Amino acid sequence: MRLSILRSSLQSLLVVFGTALAVSTQAAGEKLPREVRGLVPESATLRTGSWAVMPTEFGKTLTGNLSAQFAGMPPSCDSTAGPAEVTMTIKGDTAWEQPPMLDMAINIYESNIQKERGSLQKSVATQLKNNGGTHSVGDLQDEKLPAGRLLYVEYKEDCARHPKGVGTVLRGYSRKGAMTLEFGLGLTKSAAETRAVAIEIVTKFQKLDLATLVR
Repeated sequence: MRLSILRSSLQSLLVVFGTALAVSTQAAGEKLPREVRGLVPESATLRTGSWAVMPTEFGKTLTGNLSAQFAGMPPSCDSTAGPAEVTMTIKGDTAWEQPPMLDMAINIYESNIQKERGSLQKSVATQLKNNGGTHSVGDLQDEKLPAGRLLYVEYKEDCARHPKGVGTVLRGYSRKGAMTLEFGLGLTKSAAETRAVAIEIVTKFQKLDLATLVR
């Protein structure tokens, strides 16, 4: 029985992921539920979003993506870098809210964090190595929250575009049952300021209700 549920749930996930890819990105997140649009930090403006809820044999599966931009931040010395932004991905399945499927959801969530933990600092350093304005790239900071995890790297740069500047690349994670949130922040702000934005996102996510989102 458990094997049957597992196979069906995995098949449902593949279907919904394909559907989510097929959903056209909506300007200003027209398809996003109001509660999900509310995840956007107060200092940012929603740019794009996509949303899909699919019925399955055992419940409903959801997946959503959104991006938002921050106005008024100085540009990075890296001329290839885009505007300061946050990107988010939400996934959930009502059939995964109880063991043994919940255990699998937690394992996937933890595995994603560990993969990023092993590569973030190096990827930031690699990205910035050709940026003539970069002075230093800090160590990886790994912060465990009551309802999530933050991985971030702060760097210092100095150029005409961003004199004596600082920037931070952050990856954030939060889980509520089997519903998960993964997000990325790239801001020309200190680690402390970027962390504050991340805490705001995690706090808002913990207020979401899966049952409401899949109605």
